[in-house]
Amino acid sequence: MAEFPDAIDILIVGAGPTALAAANLLAADGVSVLIVDRNDRPIDQPRAVVIDDEGRRTMAAAGLDDAVAAIVRPAEGARYLDEAGRIIGEVGPGGTEYGYPKRSYFHQPELEAVLRDGLTRFDHADLVFGAEVTGFRQTADRVVATVVRDGRTQAISAAVMIAADGARSPTRAALGIAFPGEAYAQDWVVLDLALDPDDEPVSKFHCDPARPWVSIPTPFGGRRYEFMLLPGETREEMVRHATLERLLAPVRPLPPEDVLRAVVYRFEARVAARWGEGRVWLAGDAAHLTPPFAGQGMNAGLRDAHNLAWKAAQVARGADPALLESYGVERQDPARAMVRLAVA
Repeated sequence: MAEFPDAIDILIVGAGPTALAAANLLAADGVSVLIVDRNDRPIDQPRAVVIDDEGRRTMAAAGLDDAVAAIVRPAEGARYLDEAGRIIGEVGPGGTEYGYPKRSYFHQPELEAVLRDGLTRFDHADLVFGAEVTGFRQTADRVVATVVRDGRTQAISAAVMIAADGARSPTRAALGIAFPGEAYAQDWVVLDLALDPDDEPVSKFHCDPARPWVSIPTPFGGRRYEFMLLPGETREEMVRHATLERLLAPVRPLPPEDVLRAVVYRFEARVAARWGEGRVWLAGDAAHLTPPFAGQGMNAGLRDAHNLAWKAAQVARGADPALLESYGVERQDPARAMVRLAVA
């Protein structure tokens, strides 16, 4: 669109999976939605790799079940191995009580593309990259955000603002909300490969005390490897191709063209002390961060979206904004439980 609207039902800050899922749910509910993201384009990186059964239900609620089914691969469980490669524990795929596999593997850029395409179904939903919310204020009946795009500043009024603006959320900082928790002492190098000889749809946790590492399948034919850094190893050293070749030498060769991404992460476990106030509410990584070992980072964000979207739609239609407070009440404890599970 050439110009921003002066007023919208719901303004969403950020364009990751949580924001896109919320926007699809809201637009399907008939309210107008504008997503703004300060990046110039979508982030074309595979970060999350697992969607759970509740995440699939959120996609179905947004009318995207068939499109998502076409890009995911159901998981067949997890395997735990000792340093000699012997199996010391296994977890099966689990049941389908909620109509979907407990876990399915996916490629995040593909999932986000499905969610962006989903918004094109609605004339009352827009997504704009290269636009940054630089501030906001709340009145009794609206939130007014200051948005900068192409050097121009505009005020946009909304009934509700959803801030899915990431782990370093400017919105959370502006609200003065603490983000207690901890960062792990160990960093991990995460390596995403486009092709891999191990096509088994099973996550493999190698419990080697010398260096723990993880192998996770991604559709279709790719795989993610994660290796814990040892004392004295640097981030710069660990993402060099020669280092990655050495780490994977017992498993497979590593042609440079197979590498989609290599990055070092410091895993964090944090839950916001509050999830919002008035008409401004946090979602996704802005509200909680979890280590990846339970595969719940993105999925927790999808639960946020599913819980918050219908309430935001009701407020846009004139319901008391106090309804939004139930979102924080209902989501905080489950988010903390998922963080504790991942830490354990």
